[in-house]
Amino acid sequence: IIFLIFYEIINFMNIIKEKLKLPKQMDNYNPHLFVDFTRIFAFIIFAADNFTSVIIPIMAQELYHPTSNLPETIAIALPLACQSFAMAISGFLAGYIVQKLGNRKTFITGIVLHIVGLTLCGLSTSLEMFAVAMLIVGIGMGTNTVCLNSYIIARKDNEEKAKGFSLLTAGTYAGTNCGVIIGTILSEEYGHSYVFFISATVAILVLLLVFTLYKKDYVSEETKTTEEEISSISLPRFLTKIKVIGYFIFAMTPYIIFASFVFYFLPLFASEQGLSETKIGIITLVYGVATCYLSPLLTKYVVERFGAKISLVMASLITAGSLIIFLVNPTVASLIIIVLIMGVADSFGYPALSMYFSELQEVNAY
Repeated sequence: IIFLIFYEIINFMNIIKEKLKLPKQMDNYNPHLFVDFTRIFAFIIFAADNFTSVIIPIMAQELYHPTSNLPETIAIALPLACQSFAMAISGFLAGYIVQKLGNRKTFITGIVLHIVGLTLCGLSTSLEMFAVAMLIVGIGMGTNTVCLNSYIIARKDNEEKAKGFSLLTAGTYAGTNCGVIIGTILSEEYGHSYVFFISATVAILVLLLVFTLYKKDYVSEETKTTEEEISSISLPRFLTKIKVIGYFIFAMTPYIIFASFVFYFLPLFASEQGLSETKIGIITLVYGVATCYLSPLLTKYVVERFGAKISLVMASLITAGSLIIFLVNPTVASLIIIVLIMGVADSFGYPALSMYFSELQEVNAY
């Protein structure tokens, strides 16, 4: 974890040095530098968000009261369901807001909502309040994710897009790794609620970086388009396009379900097997490390060789196969093995998912 943190810091400092070498008038027209900055943003955002990833279902279980009208299994899943639902809805709306307000203002809004949601989670005294707070967290994270991806989607060159998505994936999962382990240690030391406050404090660092490094929207000459090209179809028409609907039903929804296995089912199952929160975090780390270190390599080899669509199918089949293994043999040992397999699949599956969406004609028209 210490190595990951120092690696990201050194990588970030190298990018800053590169920026200082550029003529001032060129700062806003360097797409390569701009793509590289998404890695540090993603690292800190996902580190802050994943401080709490392991403890969310456990905290929901603690806040649940048998007098509730909801069954326990549904009630425990409610906060994560609210977050996932909010991320999906905000993913739609954020794209439209980016067009109206610009990427920077939308990004700042998403970060602020994320901070507010995390703070409310820490203050939650009931499952209902916790679910609402997680809804706000989901809106913030969904908006942040759209803004980070929009930096990369703007690139015209597919090779540059692949590089950008692999950097974004590496930053995302490096942040996830650090967040999970640090969060579980803090949770055992200080309690669940305080971890949310610490997470909100770390998220504030992203806000400071945005104000310092990202003072206005960066637009490269190659991505400048006319207003007519930018908004050739409206939001309602975009949402009713068959390929867009198909993407969210047959690609994005299964991905969210697969991800919920790692961040929802895994902590509950491992907790029932008597594992501590730190040990649960270490198992989750297996998934994150595989994704983080293999993403740049496998994205370049698999996605560039087979294309986004076939790569996405390959990743889905590998993930589904790993879940069947656990279904046949539901033990802690098999859990560790399939988490590793899912990490390998996700290392190129997530960039392929993003690239496939960005390549849709409807997305480019929107």
